[in-house]
Amino acid sequence: MSIIYTTKDGDILDQICQNYYGSTIKIVEQVLEANPHLSELDAIFEAGVKIILPEITIQKESEIVKLWS
Repeated sequence: MSIIYTTKDGDILDQICQNYYGSTIKIVEQVLEANPHLSELDAIFEAGVKIILPEITIQKESEIVKLWS
C-alpha cells in the first residue's frame, strides 16, 4: 500500500526515500515514476508538496560466488 508524504521545508527526495525505504538504490527512480510532477519542482522542496511513496519490494543483493580465488 502506498502512502502520501507531505514535505517540510528543505526536504529532498533522496533523503525522503532513504528515511522511508531504508535505501535509495533503484528507489528514487520508482518514486519519480509515481510522481511525474516532481520533475517540475526544485531539488529542495518547499513545505506542503504531496509525494506518493509507492509500495516497493527491496531486493537484497545476491551474494557473489567465486569459483576460483
